[in-house]
Amino acid sequence: MKKILPLALFVILAGFLYLSLDSNPRKLPSPLVGKIFPVTTGTELFSEESIKLNDLFINEKFSLVNVWASWCVTCRAEHSTIMKIAKSENLQMIGINYKDVYADAMFYGADGHFHCQTCHVLN
Repeated sequence: MKKILPLALFVILAGFLYLSLDSNPRKLPSPLVGKIFPVTTGTELFSEESIKLNDLFINEKFSLVNVWASWCVTCRAEHSTIMKIAKSENLQMIGINYKDVYADAMFYGADGHFHCQTCHVLN
């Protein structure tokens, strides 16, 4: 029994690794691609107007929704890449500031970090 358990675990692990050899690591499957954005309301970060996020989407353009926060280390790291993507003319960027303190989000924006139309969502 002591020899069978490690062998069985090895066979299972080897099977998973073998099946993953055929996968494409660049493909990012998402069940939401091509779907309508869920009805959500938020506050526009600069004007503090209440808006529906669905109203921000323009039908003629692809939309990329970036969820960010001032405390998020990963958000700061990806900022330069997001800024390059935002320069595309046929792409609309929508930012959602999520679970953040309003004053911190505004301070982050004062440094010129905003790359898109941004909403502040308190949750």
